[in-house]
Amino acid sequence: MALLRHLRLLIAAPLVLTVLVIGFVLVRGRSYTAESVVAPDRSAGAASRVAGFAAQFGLGGVLGTPNEPVQFYGAVVKSRELLRHVAEAEYTTTRGFLRQDSIRGTLIEIWDITADTREQALTAAVKALRESVQAIPDIQAGVLRIRTTARPAGLAEQINRQILAYLNDFNIDKRQTQAEQERVFIEGRLEVARAELEAAEKELASFYEANRSYQNSPRLAFEAGRLERRVQIRQEVYRTLAQAYEEARIQEVRNTPVLTIVDPPEGSALPAIRLRLLAMLVLPVSALIVVAFVLVLEYLRQERAAEIQRLADAVARSGNRAANILVPRLARRIVGASGGSDRGAADRDAQRSGTAEQEPAPDAGERTGSRAAVDGA
Repeated sequence: MALLRHLRLLIAAPLVLTVLVIGFVLVRGRSYTAESVVAPDRSAGAASRVAGFAAQFGLGGVLGTPNEPVQFYGAVVKSRELLRHVAEAEYTTTRGFLRQDSIRGTLIEIWDITADTREQALTAAVKALRESVQAIPDIQAGVLRIRTTARPAGLAEQINRQILAYLNDFNIDKRQTQAEQERVFIEGRLEVARAELEAAEKELASFYEANRSYQNSPRLAFEAGRLERRVQIRQEVYRTLAQAYEEARIQEVRNTPVLTIVDPPEGSALPAIRLRLLAMLVLPVSALIVVAFVLVLEYLRQERAAEIQRLADAVARSGNRAANILVPRLARRIVGASGGSDRGAADRDAQRSGTAEQEPAPDAGERTGSRAAVDGA
């Protein structure tokens, strides 16, 4: 019953709040989410062979893992260093609601980030970027989904493209740096392997010169076999290192992309939240808020009416003429426009007080005159 008294408020207020929220979103500008899908190069090349060979010497940690998982690239996307480059890059976008003005600049300028120093502004831009960038690895498929949210749609796609560019640059630089480390490592091992091979060959040659008829002696034949196997092992090690060294030199200067773009970000921007879904979320929430507000308002109104009723009853029992006049007037003023029931209760209290006020007790002279009239009769 209390809610029915405010039925118009319960219907109108949620609708008005929903319209205001949607209008605010439209005036402020809708956010869009752009998505791209990349697949890292997982082919086994020189890095895997060199890392496996280095593991034989207990140096596997020097070269790192040959095939980084997609989680690694996801962490790189959210790293501060990469996001700094993305924030400092220049973009061309539009700004404004009724009048679309073209603007070109960094994200600090486009997002109007103000700070005391350039470094603080850049830190704020990186923080905003980290909140608007998502890196979702798909381990089974071996791909990485990169999502960027910004206003308008074109800016979200440009930020996504910049992330792909800097991620590929980072990967190329990392690969070249790793190849350089591999080359230095293999070069040192190659010199050692060459010296060991030459020493084994000299020892075998000296044995042949000193024992021309070693086949006739089982002991000398066994020694010859041992020296020949040592030379073969040294030759195999040297051949593997020489091949890995040449491949590391090639990888050191190679700058071909190592990330395959499965889905580019251009044309992928979609609204981050649809207006229909926004209305479906805001309308029930605002309705609950209005219902709670009405219930609190009704509770306070009932408490005030009960307090006025108690005050009026106390005044009526006191028999004070001045209070009988002032309290009903004060009650009507306090109740005001709070509702018909409160006003009716105040009016009834006023009528009771007024009746008591208009029927004063007879004084002593009137009582004497009445008694004398009765006696004469």
